[in-house]
Amino acid sequence: MIKNLKTILKKSEILTKIYNKSKRFKLILNKNEPVSIKKNIVENYNRTRKPFVIKSICHAPYTSLFIGIDGKYRVCCYNVEYVLGDILQNTMSEVWFGEKIKILRKKIDNYDFSGGCYLCKSQLEQGAFQTLLAKNYDEFKISSKKYPQIIEFEMSNTCNLECIMCTETYSSKIEHRLDKINTNKSKIDENKFIEELVEFIPHLKKAKFTGGEPFLIKTYYKIWELLKKLNPKCEITIQTNGTILNDEIKSILENGKFNIIISVDSLKKDNFEHIRKNGNFESFYNNLLWFISFCKREKRFVGFTTCLMRQNWMEIPDIISFCNNQEISITFNKVYQPPDCAIWGSSYSYIKQVNNYLNQIVLPSDNYIEYNNFMAFNDLKNLISEWENEAKTNEEFYRVYNELSCSELEESIFDKINNSLKKHFDDAENITFITIIQNSLYLYKDNPNYKKLLIELIKIPEEIIIREVSNNSQSQLLKQLENYLNKIQD
Repeated sequence: MIKNLKTILKKSEILTKIYNKSKRFKLILNKNEPVSIKKNIVENYNRTRKPFVIKSICHAPYTSLFIGIDGKYRVCCYNVEYVLGDILQNTMSEVWFGEKIKILRKKIDNYDFSGGCYLCKSQLEQGAFQTLLAKNYDEFKISSKKYPQIIEFEMSNTCNLECIMCTETYSSKIEHRLDKINTNKSKIDENKFIEELVEFIPHLKKAKFTGGEPFLIKTYYKIWELLKKLNPKCEITIQTNGTILNDEIKSILENGKFNIIISVDSLKKDNFEHIRKNGNFESFYNNLLWFISFCKREKRFVGFTTCLMRQNWMEIPDIISFCNNQEISITFNKVYQPPDCAIWGSSYSYIKQVNNYLNQIVLPSDNYIEYNNFMAFNDLKNLISEWENEAKTNEEFYRVYNELSCSELEESIFDKINNSLKKHFDDAENITFITIIQNSLYLYKDNPNYKKLLIELIKIPEEIIIREVSNNSQSQLLKQLENYLNKIQD
């Protein structure tokens, strides 16, 4: 019946237009109803997408494989909680053709974000459609192809910088400075891993490399060579801090289909070197100009990723202006940790100041690049407006919770986290999570601002707490708590 209806519609030019337009509203015809997100939000999001991609709200579980520093397989870098397998225990084939990824696909097909997809759910609810991570996977069509169309490699924290918003998980320099061994890092059998890749590489449309700093990670050079040999048409994207460039790297880039994404948080020398510790601005800027020139010459994509922070929000318009002039697309990363960098979680008056400043900025949107950057900036402003509203609500929130005792606040925190954990982990894992948090808090019980710290933690969505505990060592968690205390004292 449905097939016949489609055939009839396509025979009429007018009706075909109506049919194509109706495809944007997939939920009207689809029997699946949203489980953890409102129907109108999905409909609004689908209006911003091309009709032929709205078969699924996120294509990542069908098209993408992500390999993290901890050796865990996932479908993307944002979904930390839903682990598909371990590089030391599972082959790539076991992971991609296994049951866990099938379960996640089923959840996504039902608009159910409970499989660790909290950050995209949050962005959808905030209306940040342009910068939504899930949208990045729309370019990969869901088809009968058995293999992933993109693999994202984040396999080492080797890095030359100690960025103020980073941790030892992603920077070996910070790890060495703190004299901490990152127990989450995986020691892979490189030869075995390369052999497994041989089966997958011929099917790839894209491969993405992050870190650490990709140009300092030796394993990546072997993978790039394998890509060149087995799949020279594969597009390779490297997200770099822009401080590493030499003749070997230039030769590699000029002999492959390489796109470059550069992490840029400031174009002012003093602030750049404050944020990107160990970085030299003059060297970075010369490299930046070379990367831009190379990508334009070779007709490759070049982009910026910029972290919105307390340290650089006044520079955002200038960075966008630079991108527009250089024909560079920009995306924004949202910083939630550490507190001394994050705008989110700040006072109502502070966030209002940021919001007022950025809302005064008028950007052009006369061409594709300008429009993309205009929309990215618009999403950013919408997000900050949400934060401002949250901060205003939090004033009443603090008044109510300040009347509770510390023990009552602790109980509220653990109840909230435990209820969320039960949805995703077994009892043993729940106990481990709770124990880690209890042990971390215990060290600060005698601090005069302990009660304020507990109220801060209650305010944080449980999915973010779970993400931080999952992705950080005990020492990192303690450092975050110290940052919160320092922020409270300020």
